[in-house]
Amino acid sequence: MSLPLVSIIIPTYNRAHLIGETLDSILAQTYTNWECIVVDDGSIDDTSVIVNNYCEQDQRFKYYKRPCNRKKGANACRNYGFELSKGEFINWFDDDDIMTIHFIDLKIKHILLSNADFLFSKSNDFDLKDNEKPMFNVDNNLHQINAVNFVTQKIVWCTLDFFSKRDFLENVRFNEILKSGQEYNFFCKYLQQNLVGLFLNNVLAKRRVHNNSIQQKQSKSACDYALNKYLVYFITFFEIESKATNTELNYLLSMAMSRAYDLSVLKKNVPHKANLLYAVFKHKRILKFMSFCISLVCSYISGKGYVLLNYSKKK
Repeated sequence: MSLPLVSIIIPTYNRAHLIGETLDSILAQTYTNWECIVVDDGSIDDTSVIVNNYCEQDQRFKYYKRPCNRKKGANACRNYGFELSKGEFINWFDDDDIMTIHFIDLKIKHILLSNADFLFSKSNDFDLKDNEKPMFNVDNNLHQINAVNFVTQKIVWCTLDFFSKRDFLENVRFNEILKSGQEYNFFCKYLQQNLVGLFLNNVLAKRRVHNNSIQQKQSKSACDYALNKYLVYFITFFEIESKATNTELNYLLSMAMSRAYDLSVLKKNVPHKANLLYAVFKHKRILKFMSFCISLVCSYISGKGYVLLNYSKKK
């Protein structure tokens, strides 16, 4: 019986100083039938030199540059990498993270022995001093693996932990507009297919946390944080509105409303406000719609209106 091909897809940008360690961890895998597709987002350092060296040493590595007609960003690179991939199973990864040697092997064994359509494992964060800590403080054993529990964030995972059969990814893409929260958005859409998932309670990767990471950059500004969170919930709501349950939609809408309120307190513009208000009007009662409108006005003028906001978010 031949082993199924696994496609590892890595977007990269100016990671010449780090990507070698990532690719070494892939080379060290005990499972050997893989292809590693690296898609460069326009690096201006020596990333191409480093990755091409690996390609010359091992044909399982493949290096591409994001086409100029594709939107810049890691999400476009992830989508393009998937389109180029040939594997029966897909695992996206990042250019500064590290796999344990059994990363692929354990995932393949568990998904083939089960009736699961996808699975996810655990990762630890690690810093420059190699200190490790769990990425999430959530016990994924406590709740069923389904769309409702993921959307409402009772269960969580990140892209590098996620391992899926290719068939269920064909009609789902990373949103190329989002700069953060793309994982949450992607999996909210993915799970609308009513798939069978499996949680593999093993730490199989390490995620590097450093000054250049997206999470570190975006935590510096309250305004950027509120805006990014608002866009994630707002966009996800509209992308799954026709398929999701009322519980999922109410959660997404309530979270978008909260972040819109935060932006108003900061006296910042709420993007797509008319669409948000229409969604609130459509999914809430008229009194709650009116309360939300008043809360936005009050928050912008005086920084108050939180009680009205809370009332408007109730089911």
